[in-house]
Amino acid sequence: MAGALAAEAMVRDRPLCEEGWRLLALAHWAGGRRADALAALRRRARSCATNSAATPHRP
Repeated sequence: MAGALAAEAMVRDRPLCEEGWRLLALAHWAGGRRADALAALRRRARSCATNSAATPHRP
């Protein structure tokens, strides 16, 4: 849980930092919170679309 809180703070301070989002999703996943991990990745996609002209790549 501490890892998720630290990653959440990183995301809040630097929403365009991909590493923070990755750490947040991994922390939730490792803690057994799969839905929260997926929600974090979705939040990251929305944040990216809102804060830049770039859109997340879909293979």
